[in-house]
Amino acid sequence: MFSISRRSMRRLRTAAAVLALSTGAGLLAAAPAVAKSDLDLHADRATVPVGATVTLTASGVSDDFGGDTMLVCIDQRTGARTWRTLRCTSAATLNLSERATRAGRLSFRAQLLAVTAPGRTSVDRTSAVVTVRVG
Repeated sequence: MFSISRRSMRRLRTAAAVLALSTGAGLLAAAPAVAKSDLDLHADRATVPVGATVTLTASGVSDDFGGDTMLVCIDQRTGARTWRTLRCTSAATLNLSERATRAGRLSFRAQLLAVTAPGRTSVDRTSAVVTVRVG
């Protein structure tokens, strides 16, 4: 018959415990991060003729700022000019139609803003730029 000493049994238990702890720590380290905020901007068309309208949809959510009011905004830039805000809403989704008045490119972005104090906002996230060709 085969017998195991008490000392060997303790070593086996210790090795098993170390293995279990290291495996658990490895699983925790490999867990994916959970996004706390998300923002998306979509244009209904990539190319429009002059005079046509482009419909934009921005949607965003965040819990990065606790209970602060969040705003979803759509900004526009034509050429090399600075960004100008077209509209904001405290709803999670903003739909906006913008008329293309001149040939060229229209650039749009969405921003997710937290209202941290009356009249003060803080940018939580900015979307990728969506470009619409007008011609």
